[in-house]
Amino acid sequence: MLGIKKSSGLTLTELIISTIIVGIMMVGITSMDVAFRRSQMGTSRKALLSMRASVIMLEISKDAQLATGDQSSMGVDTSVPDTLCIRREDPSRPPPLVTPGDYTDDDWACYTHLGNHLYKCMSIHPAGPVNCTGGAADEDLGAVTGFIPKMIVDIANHEFCLEVDLTTIYNPAIGANAIDNPDFNLKARFNLISHSF
Repeated sequence: MLGIKKSSGLTLTELIISTIIVGIMMVGITSMDVAFRRSQMGTSRKALLSMRASVIMLEISKDAQLATGDQSSMGVDTSVPDTLCIRREDPSRPPPLVTPGDYTDDDWACYTHLGNHLYKCMSIHPAGPVNCTGGAADEDLGAVTGFIPKMIVDIANHEFCLEVDLTTIYNPAIGANAIDNPDFNLKARFNLISHSF
């Protein structure tokens, strides 16, 4: 009787099963990689928004430090919705022009939220603040979906400060999404140190 020689190779069934197992593993690894990259992209966008909001708050802080006023003339106007105007005494002017008690030579820095952008404009006349229009003369500070400035005045407790609530978004044309289109909210209070009470 002739014996059948055993083959040491793979059968077709074993080859198909091993291919399916490797395919399933590759799909799992690929989907984990895609999820990791999306998460990393969302984190990068959130960091970018954080920096953008910080830069805007720094700009407002610089103007708030130069704010000048007293009880009868606060020098900070938040009466128009989505708008903040700050009367400033610019210390970089030559000495005869720096007059803390005289508001007629001061300028105004105004921030206006129009559409999905925040604009800054300067008014260099004593007549009062001028709202930004989003025109060529205005500085576009970036995509902002929320801008709420308000004054906190409590004379009995000697509290006089400016509070700004700012929300930035990666792409204002579409709705917020934690990964694809994150938004970032920053709230800050600024003490108006050059005001006298």
